[in-house]
Amino acid sequence: MHVIKDPIHKDITISNFEMSIIDTNEMQRLRNIKQLGPTSLVYPSAVHTRFEHSIGVMHIAEKIAQAIKLNNQTTKELKIAALMHDIGHLPYSHINRIENMNLKATKKDHMDIGIDKIKTNYSSLLEKHNINTNNVCNLIKGKDPIGAILSSGIDIDKMDYLVRDAYFTGTAYGTIDLSRLISTATYNKKTFGFLSKGIKNVESVVISRYLMFSAVYQHDVIEIAMEMLGRSVQNLCDNKILNLNDLKNMDDADLITLIRRNKEKLGILIDQRKILKSINNIHENELDNKTKENCIKLSKNPTLLKETEKLIAKELKLKNDEFLIRIRSFPKSIENTQIYENNNFVELKSISPLTKTLEKESKQEWKIMLISKENKKSLGLKAKKLFLKNI
Repeated sequence: MHVIKDPIHKDITISNFEMSIIDTNEMQRLRNIKQLGPTSLVYPSAVHTRFEHSIGVMHIAEKIAQAIKLNNQTTKELKIAALMHDIGHLPYSHINRIENMNLKATKKDHMDIGIDKIKTNYSSLLEKHNINTNNVCNLIKGKDPIGAILSSGIDIDKMDYLVRDAYFTGTAYGTIDLSRLISTATYNKKTFGFLSKGIKNVESVVISRYLMFSAVYQHDVIEIAMEMLGRSVQNLCDNKILNLNDLKNMDDADLITLIRRNKEKLGILIDQRKILKSINNIHENELDNKTKENCIKLSKNPTLLKETEKLIAKELKLKNDEFLIRIRSFPKSIENTQIYENNNFVELKSISPLTKTLEKESKQEWKIMLISKENKKSLGLKAKKLFLKNI
């Protein structure tokens, strides 16, 4: 047995088998993939990685399994799924343009990539320890009822990253009473959820997530840096310098080194913290449903997005890489979170006005950012007209 010191969970006990997985190349790659991408440009201490997050999620998996009295076999499979749930992440996790380019080229998202890696590289090791590879993969996908523990509205992934991200950014928005939340978890062989007496703790996770999105994940400077980095990677791919299939084996250092070596302008500006400016925004209430739908489609088509950027840049008399468009992912509804009340499971949203309100607020905060090197009002107004004309 091994004990790992962690700033969030304190002592984390690791079995020899779990350590043998932690010490593999795929897991060690996560040491060099920041949990929050370029967020340290705004929050300097936000340099934590997918590696320690994965170990933290595994730790919470064990605590939840004990609370709902899962058998030893299921507990082992859940812990391994939790440990390996992020091994498919690309460098600088969750940069929309990079993820959409990869999805279009390979037809696989980070979860699919991770499952491929598990089946290819870990099956024999897992089976040797009597762990079913398919069960682990299904848990990661959230398919099995037990999978809701790892992938649902209030899951162990969020329980770790909200607290961890708040700690390393220095914000106070990720305050969650984890021990109380875990103690109110329940499972009846078909459904995972939380006892109604713990609904305030469940709502605290929803609040934390909303506040972290507002203050950290969707901070304007961070979003602009993500778009600059995404466009840099797109340029490298378009110039045949980078093959998208190679991204799944690269880490942040590999990617930034490639950007530096090829003097990719936008990436170099990020290195120097010379971040472009938001010159205008387009909000959800300014668009009809059809236009909004077209915007979402544009965000998922990196090739068309770049063509639109270049077209508008030309009209604005700017160089190709001096105008970018950031279309936020449209906020999802709060995923299915079950509350056990009066001998039945009911959806959190049906009994929590707070959850409904925050979901509505999240949708109202959706926006499109028009980005350039100088924040001139006249430039912003013209850019907005051109965007709406070309959408």
